[in-house]
Amino acid sequence: METKKQNKLLKIAALILLLANIGTITTIWITRPTQIKQKRMLYKKQDCDKKIGERHYFIEKLDLSDEQARIFKESKRAHMKRMHFLKDSIRNNKQLIHAELFKQASDTLVINQLTKNIGALNSKFEELTYQHFMDIKLMLEPNQVDRFKELIKEVTLKPSKRHGRKVKKQRKE
Repeated sequence: METKKQNKLLKIAALILLLANIGTITTIWITRPTQIKQKRMLYKKQDCDKKIGERHYFIEKLDLSDEQARIFKESKRAHMKRMHFLKDSIRNNKQLIHAELFKQASDTLVINQLTKNIGALNSKFEELTYQHFMDIKLMLEPNQVDRFKELIKEVTLKPSKRHGRKVKKQRKE
Protein backbone atom coordinates (compact mmCIF):
# COMPACT_ATOMS: atom_id res chain seq x y z
CA MET A 1 0.00 0.00 0.00
CA GLU A 2 2.79 2.37 0.88
CA THR A 3 4.55 1.84 -2.46
CA LYS A 4 1.33 2.76 -4.25
CA LYS A 5 1.30 6.06 -2.32
CA GLN A 6 4.94 6.74 -3.21
CA ASN A 7 4.28 5.94 -6.89
CA LYS A 8 1.28 8.27 -6.88
CA LEU A 9 3.36 11.09 -5.30
CA LEU A 10 6.16 10.55 -7.81
CA LYS A 11 3.69 10.65 -10.70
CA ILE A 12 2.17 13.89 -9.37
CA ALA A 13 5.65 15.44 -8.89
CA ALA A 14 6.69 14.40 -12.42
CA LEU A 15 3.47 15.85 -13.85
CA ILE A 16 4.01 19.15 -12.01
CA LEU A 17 7.62 19.36 -13.28
CA LEU A 18 6.50 18.53 -16.81
CA LEU A 19 3.85 21.27 -16.73
CA ALA A 20 6.38 23.76 -15.31
CA ASN A 21 8.84 22.93 -18.13
CA ILE A 22 6.15 23.26 -20.79
CA GLY A 23 5.12 26.61 -19.31
CA THR A 24 8.72 27.86 -19.27
CA ILE A 25 9.42 26.78 -22.84
CA THR A 26 6.15 28.35 -24.05
CA THR A 27 7.03 31.63 -22.34
CA ILE A 28 10.48 31.64 -23.96
CA TRP A 29 9.03 30.96 -27.41
CA ILE A 30 6.39 33.66 -27.07
CA THR A 31 8.74 36.40 -25.84
CA ARG A 32 11.74 35.53 -27.99
CA PRO A 33 10.57 37.05 -31.33
CA THR A 34 9.93 40.36 -29.58
CA GLN A 35 13.43 40.37 -28.10
CA ILE A 36 15.00 39.51 -31.44
CA LYS A 37 13.08 42.32 -33.18
CA GLN A 38 14.16 44.77 -30.48
CA LYS A 39 17.82 43.74 -30.89
CA ARG A 40 17.63 44.08 -34.68
CA MET A 41 16.09 47.53 -34.37
CA LEU A 42 18.81 48.53 -31.90
CA TYR A 43 21.58 47.31 -34.25
CA LYS A 44 20.04 49.16 -37.21
CA LYS A 45 19.81 52.34 -35.13
CA GLN A 46 23.45 51.95 -34.00
CA ASP A 47 24.59 51.45 -37.63
CA CYS A 48 22.67 54.54 -38.69
CA ASP A 49 24.06 56.53 -35.76
CA LYS A 50 27.57 55.34 -36.62
CA LYS A 51 27.28 56.50 -40.24
CA ILE A 52 25.84 59.85 -39.23
CA GLY A 53 28.38 60.05 -36.43
CA GLU A 54 31.32 59.54 -38.79
CA ARG A 55 30.20 62.42 -40.97
CA HIS A 56 29.66 64.71 -37.98
CA TYR A 57 32.92 63.50 -36.47
CA PHE A 58 34.85 64.79 -39.49
CA ILE A 59 32.88 68.04 -39.58
CA GLU A 60 33.47 68.59 -35.89
CA LYS A 61 37.14 67.54 -35.80
CA LEU A 62 38.01 69.67 -38.82
CA ASP A 63 35.89 72.56 -37.57
CA LEU A 64 34.31 72.95 -41.00
CA SER A 65 32.32 76.05 -41.87
CA ASP A 66 28.71 75.60 -43.00
CA GLU A 67 29.75 75.88 -46.64
CA GLN A 68 32.63 73.40 -46.17
CA ALA A 69 30.29 70.99 -44.36
CA ARG A 70 27.79 71.18 -47.23
CA ILE A 71 30.53 70.48 -49.79
CA PHE A 72 31.90 67.67 -47.61
CA LYS A 73 28.47 66.00 -47.35
CA GLU A 74 27.88 66.24 -51.10
CA SER A 75 31.35 64.89 -51.84
CA LYS A 76 30.87 62.03 -49.37
CA ARG A 77 27.48 61.14 -50.87
CA ALA A 78 28.88 61.05 -54.43
CA HIS A 79 31.92 59.09 -53.27
CA MET A 80 29.75 56.48 -51.53
CA LYS A 81 27.67 55.98 -54.69
CA ARG A 82 30.85 55.22 -56.66
CA MET A 83 32.10 52.91 -53.91
CA HIS A 84 28.82 50.96 -53.81
CA PHE A 85 29.03 50.43 -57.57
CA LEU A 86 32.60 49.11 -57.26
CA LYS A 87 31.72 46.87 -54.29
CA ASP A 88 28.79 45.42 -56.24
CA SER A 89 31.05 44.79 -59.25
CA ILE A 90 33.62 43.03 -57.05
CA ARG A 91 30.89 40.93 -55.44
CA ASN A 92 29.52 39.97 -58.87
CA ASN A 93 32.98 38.90 -60.07
CA LYS A 94 33.43 36.80 -56.92
CA GLN A 95 30.08 35.12 -57.54
CA LEU A 96 31.15 34.33 -61.11
CA ILE A 97 34.41 32.85 -59.80
CA HIS A 98 32.48 30.74 -57.33
CA ALA A 99 30.13 29.51 -60.07
CA GLU A 100 33.04 28.73 -62.40
CA LEU A 101 35.00 27.04 -59.63
CA PHE A 102 32.26 24.50 -58.99
CA LYS A 103 31.45 23.67 -62.59
CA GLN A 104 32.14 20.12 -63.69
CA ALA A 105 34.99 21.36 -65.88
CA SER A 106 36.01 24.76 -64.53
CA ASP A 107 38.04 27.01 -66.79
CA THR A 108 41.12 28.41 -65.05
CA LEU A 109 41.52 31.07 -67.74
CA VAL A 110 38.08 32.46 -66.88
CA ILE A 111 38.89 32.35 -63.16
CA ASN A 112 42.22 34.12 -63.76
CA GLN A 113 40.50 36.82 -65.83
CA LEU A 114 37.88 37.35 -63.12
CA THR A 115 40.56 37.65 -60.41
CA LYS A 116 42.36 40.22 -62.58
CA ASN A 117 39.07 42.11 -62.88
CA ILE A 118 38.73 42.08 -59.09
CA GLY A 119 42.29 43.39 -58.76
CA ALA A 120 41.57 46.21 -61.19
CA LEU A 121 38.34 47.08 -59.35
CA ASN A 122 40.17 47.09 -56.00
CA SER A 123 42.81 49.36 -57.52
CA LYS A 124 40.08 51.71 -58.78
CA PHE A 125 38.49 51.59 -55.32
CA GLU A 126 41.72 52.78 -53.69
CA GLU A 127 42.30 55.38 -56.41
CA LEU A 128 38.82 56.87 -55.97
CA THR A 129 39.18 56.87 -52.19
CA TYR A 130 42.39 58.86 -52.30
CA GLN A 131 40.95 61.16 -54.97
CA HIS A 132 38.06 61.81 -52.58
CA PHE A 133 40.58 62.67 -49.86
CA MET A 134 42.36 65.03 -52.25
CA ASP A 135 39.07 66.75 -53.11
CA ILE A 136 38.35 67.28 -49.42
CA LYS A 137 41.88 68.50 -48.78
CA LEU A 138 41.51 71.13 -51.52
CA MET A 139 38.51 72.70 -49.81
CA LEU A 140 40.27 72.97 -46.43
CA GLU A 141 41.96 75.98 -44.95
CA PRO A 142 45.69 75.58 -44.19
CA ASN A 143 45.02 75.27 -40.44
CA GLN A 144 42.60 72.34 -41.08
CA VAL A 145 44.96 70.29 -43.24
CA ASP A 146 47.06 68.96 -40.33
CA ARG A 147 43.95 67.77 -38.49
CA PHE A 148 42.71 66.18 -41.73
CA LYS A 149 46.04 64.41 -42.15
CA GLU A 150 45.67 62.86 -38.68
CA LEU A 151 42.05 61.85 -39.31
CA ILE A 152 42.92 60.17 -42.60
CA LYS A 153 45.78 58.35 -40.94
CA GLU A 154 43.38 57.17 -38.24
CA VAL A 155 40.78 56.01 -40.77
CA THR A 156 43.03 54.36 -43.37
CA LEU A 157 45.64 52.78 -41.15
CA LYS A 158 43.43 51.39 -38.38
CA PRO A 159 43.83 47.63 -37.74
CA SER A 160 41.55 45.29 -39.63
CA LYS A 161 38.83 43.50 -37.65
CA ARG A 162 37.99 41.31 -40.61
CA HIS A 163 37.29 37.65 -39.86
CA GLY A 164 37.70 38.22 -36.12
CA ARG A 165 41.46 38.67 -36.37
CA LYS A 166 43.08 40.85 -33.79
CA VAL A 167 45.91 42.96 -35.08
CA LYS A 168 48.60 44.00 -32.62
CA LYS A 169 48.93 47.70 -32.14
CA GLN A 170 52.29 49.14 -33.02
CA ARG A 171 54.15 50.74 -30.17
CA LYS A 172 55.06 54.37 -30.44
CA GLU A 173 58.75 54.90 -30.04
